[in-house]
Amino acid sequence: MREGSICDCSEDTDVFIMGVAFHDKIGAPLFQKCGTRTRRRIDDIRKVAATLGIEVCRAIIGMHAYTGCDTVSAFAGKGKSSALTTNREIKDTFLELGQEWDFSSEFMDRLEALTCLLYSAQSPSTTVNDLRYHMFCAKKGEIESHQLPPCRDCLVKHAQRANYQAGIWRRCLEQDPQVPSPVGRGWKIEMEEGVQLLVVDWMDGQPAPEAILDLLACKCSRKCALPKCVCMANKLKCTDMCSLSDCENRPSMSDNEESADENDDDELESDYEF
Repeated sequence: MREGSICDCSEDTDVFIMGVAFHDKIGAPLFQKCGTRTRRRIDDIRKVAATLGIEVCRAIIGMHAYTGCDTVSAFAGKGKSSALTTNREIKDTFLELGQEWDFSSEFMDRLEALTCLLYSAQSPSTTVNDLRYHMFCAKKGEIESHQLPPCRDCLVKHAQRANYQAGIWRRCLEQDPQVPSPVGRGWKIEMEEGVQLLVVDWMDGQPAPEAILDLLACKCSRKCALPKCVCMANKLKCTDMCSLSDCENRPSMSDNEESADENDDDELESDYEF
């Protein structure tokens, strides 16, 4: 690095993405230090941007927010590289994400069609509910839920969160950006012991028809234990669909975050290595 250069030592993927997106608006050579404790390297952000091309650089903020970041969940098993495509329509969609704080139903339809492509490039389906059904039938039911795309209800909430986060990033160079409340944009307020908490708003409707919920949820009233707990009897973890809000059969935070942590640790190394 020469004198007058900027070196980002945060090793944060979100910062790396913003550096690539705004490299031409920062009046100095920009570098980022990344890697592990035993293997360090310094990336020239301008060279990375030149490799990606101007169209990808302009769309990369929307792509990163939509496919998963610190504040927005990711699509299980779908890496960032699959979204870095030569499809011009997909680039334009990602470029539009975050330009406004709210989006139209027509734009949501475009995001939904894009999501279908991430899960099945060969399928003619442009709605996630139809694609879920076709994928389930194609595997004759032998498919895990995380291998299916989210339902339309969940996808709308996901898109709202991604749009909100992308909107904040797109305004990161403004001195005083006017950022609206996240409530109603994929998040909601819940009360816990008299304290207001901002939590993820995953969906509006039921996760499944009532008849299915009756089959998948236990009705334990005091404690989940064998042999009465149907979840434990079938070697399943209890969920929010069960009667008890808290029990020993619930998945722990470490269970939920273990796989995500494994992917996040190497995210900058794998998805954005040039």
